[in-house]
Amino acid sequence: MTTLNDVCENALLNLEGYGLIQPRACWLTQDILATDLAFTVSSVDNVSEGMAELGGTELVYIGARDPSSATVTIAPDGRGYRGTTAADFLTGTRLVINPTFPKQTVFNSVNDTIRGLYPLIWGTGSTEFTQAAARTTYEVPAEVMEIAAVTWETIGPSKEWAEITNYSLDTDANTTAFMTGKSITIGTGVVPGQKVRVTYKKAPTPGTLTSTLADCGLQESAGRLLMLGAAADMVSFMDPARLAVGSAEMDAIDQTVQAGMAVQVASLLTKRYQEELVEERRRLLKQTPPRIKQIRR
Repeated sequence: MTTLNDVCENALLNLEGYGLIQPRACWLTQDILATDLAFTVSSVDNVSEGMAELGGTELVYIGARDPSSATVTIAPDGRGYRGTTAADFLTGTRLVINPTFPKQTVFNSVNDTIRGLYPLIWGTGSTEFTQAAARTTYEVPAEVMEIAAVTWETIGPSKEWAEITNYSLDTDANTTAFMTGKSITIGTGVVPGQKVRVTYKKAPTPGTLTSTLADCGLQESAGRLLMLGAAADMVSFMDPARLAVGSAEMDAIDQTVQAGMAVQVASLLTKRYQEELVEERRRLLKQTPPRIKQIRR
C-alpha cells in the first residue's frame, strides 16, 4: 500500500529532474542522539557549511567539518533547524547537503494538499448502532461531513441490508446528549433491535510519513494527485532562490535559465494537478453515486 513517504519520494524524483544541481550526500558512520552536535560521516568531501537534512526528517545547520577525522560539527542552535524536530539517528542514515527540496518540506506540502482536497475529494467511513424502540436520533462520529448511505440489517436468514431513505443529519447537535456534536435522525420502518449502518463522507486527514493513503481516507489512485500538488507548490519557490548568486560559475548557469521559468513549470504542474483532481473526483463519484433521500422534518 502506498504511504506518504512513497508520495514524497515520487515527488522528489520528479522535482530533482527540474534542477541543474543534484543533491550531494554522505552517510553517518555512528549512531547519534538528538542532542549530539558532532558526528562522523562517510566522507566530508561533499560537506559544506550551511543547511543539511538528516534522514529526510530533520534539518541541521553545519558549522564546520574536519577532513582528517571526517567529523561534522553542528552549530549550537543547529539541531532541529527551521522548525524541524531533533531526533536520534542510526549508522547509515543519509545526510543531504543543502537540499534544494528538503524532504520534510515536501512532506509538509503533501499534507497541505490533503487538507485542501475536501469537498472535491473525500474519504469514506462507517458507523453502526442498534435501533432502539421509541428512539429515532443517534450520535455519529465528529468526522462525518455528509451522509452517503444509511442501511439496516433486515430480519431473516439472508441478513440483507435494506436502504433507509428517510433520515436527516444534524451537524450542530446538542453536545450534552451527543458528545461529538453530530447526530442522525432515522425515520420509521426499522425493526427495533436490528443494526443500522451509516456510511458517510469525511474530509481526508493529514498523516505521518508511514501513514498509508487509506489511513488518510484516500484511495490508492490519489497518490499521483498528492505528488502533483506538492510538486507544483515546491517548484513555485525556485525563482526566488536565483536572486542571490553565490559564485561566477553559478552566475553563468543562472544566465541560461530565464527568470520566471519556475513559475511556468509550476503552472504546468498545477494544470496537471487540476486535471488529476477532476479524474479522482470522477472515480469517487462512480464508486459512491449520489443517492435519492427523503429529509425528515
